Amino acid sequence: IIAATVLFAAPFGIEGLAWGFVFGAASQFLIQYPSLKKYGIRPIVSFLPHKRQIAQTLFTFYPIIIAALAIQLNSVVDRIIATSLETGSVSALNYANRLLWLPLSIVLTPLITVLYPSIVERALIGYQSFLNLTLKGLKSLLFLAIPFMVVMLISGNSLITLAFQRGAFDASATDMTYRAFLFYSACLPFFALRDYLMNAFYALKKTKVAMYSCLIAVLLNVLLSWVLSRYLGVGGIALASGISMLLQSLYLFGYLWLKTGKTDKAAFRDVFQESGKLTIIGAILYGIALWIHPLTLSLPIIMELVIITLLVFGLYLALSMLFKVGSLQGLKRIRSSK
Repeated sequence: IIAATVLFAAPFGIEGLAWGFVFGAASQFLIQYPSLKKYGIRPIVSFLPHKRQIAQTLFTFYPIIIAALAIQLNSVVDRIIATSLETGSVSALNYANRLLWLPLSIVLTPLITVLYPSIVERALIGYQSFLNLTLKGLKSLLFLAIPFMVVMLISGNSLITLAFQRGAFDASATDMTYRAFLFYSACLPFFALRDYLMNAFYALKKTKVAMYSCLIAVLLNVLLSWVLSRYLGVGGIALASGISMLLQSLYLFGYLWLKTGKTDKAAFRDVFQESGKLTIIGAILYGIALWIHPLTLSLPIIMELVIITLLVFGLYLALSMLFKVGSLQGLKRIRSSK
């Protein structure tokens, strides 16, 4: 895709970029397929012998399709409402969302992907085994999300300036994008938790529960975006998305809580304790970083970001050890066992 951007953009324009994307996607298949053949996985052209399994799969699969459409509808609704705001709001929302997904796609989504096969295996073993691993993964996601959230809240303007401010993207565009990015950043953990809990319900084959949660979240997002955008502009749309993610995560988490017997709810106590510790640590960290940040504004943007990032992550590890955060202890045990 990058090669197509460099080689084909000038002679073929936007069509060259589109074909580059097609070839890039095809290359992923061509790279992976030889490894799949070793496990006997190959294309099947005769469907009749497997019609029962196909029908069962499609019956389980259709709620996932509807859920995926609902998630995409969220983005469409956000952009439709943004068109009613000041000029540049749609672009600001897109840029802020793209920057939000940087830590999600680099750190948090890979963790979700790695955990998913193990969660499926635990679901086949039994519900309690599934629940224990799911809640451990949830705590790990929260643990990893907090320092990224603090850095984004403190240095969001500098991140946008470094990433986008050039050419037609001027200081006013940075300010508008920051309004959306600020609220997106505050809700970063909930974007990751929503995706993670959705996967957990897919592993349980509770696809309809995940579907209903997405539909409810879309309705909430539409209502909140329309109301909050009247007062906060493009920031209100971002805040509405974050609130809908939070409520959807609480819905899915609450479902697990209600479906778990009284004797098996001890694992939830650890989640509540861990969440409380991480909330306190995040608040302390934000206060310290907010106090120190003005001292770095005279430095070049790269230096400012490096200092704030090192400060936040260093203090986060120190405070996590001081508060005896369980997720950090788990990482230590994994390292010592290698």
